Amino acid sequence: MPSPRPVAPAPRGAAALLRRLAGPGALLLLALPVIGTACSKRTTAPDPGGTVSGVALLPGGAPAAGADVYLVLLTTDPAAATLDLVVADSLGRFTFRAVTPGDHLVGARAADTLAVADTVHVPRVAGNAAAETASVALHLARAGVFRGRALLAGASDHRGIVVTAPDVLSLAATDSLGAYALTGIPVGRWGVDAERPPAYLAARTSATLATPGDTVTLPDLVLASPRPRP
Repeated sequence: MPSPRPVAPAPRGAAALLRRLAGPGALLLLALPVIGTACSKRTTAPDPGGTVSGVALLPGGAPAAGADVYLVLLTTDPAAATLDLVVADSLGRFTFRAVTPGDHLVGARAADTLAVADTVHVPRVAGNAAAETASVALHLARAGVFRGRALLAGASDHRGIVVTAPDVLSLAATDSLGAYALTGIPVGRWGVDAERPPAYLAARTSATLATPGDTVTLPDLVLASPRPRP
């Protein structure tokens, strides 16, 4: 089980990637299983670099056949953010190819009931792309929930705010009272963003899921209106 990972500026690239994939006002259905035996979605041209491979395992050690596995490049440059998605085979094995060297978040989900996420480093080896590899064993555990309220300053109806835990690809929308629930959260410390552009400024917080399957209630996220220009 990975230890809680501190929230750093780097995952903001993942947040920007989620916004681009979702589009204006859309909800990205990341909670749904990926369809097919192997698929990939990248937002930049593939680097002829290395590989990240490994195995996804259920509690008890059985292969997590069919688990959705994702790889996110951790970067402070939103334009460089990439997201790859594959499905584990019948033995729980997975491989990401053409991986850009650097730090990556790799995670796996089985519906919204099991999840795990950890970081891997793909080294840059000049003149030897075949050596740019990393491997990881992902031990899935019961997924938790982040819940709370995201509120529009000065408003009485708070529906339609998009709330994400971008590191772990969890997304929800608020109801009229501002309530939301982010599912599929693995153990660790993760950032949470709330956005409703362009009328309101984004709000951000972070929270720790210390025990698999826990529900954590976050403090209110209040989205302020930008000050009008003089």
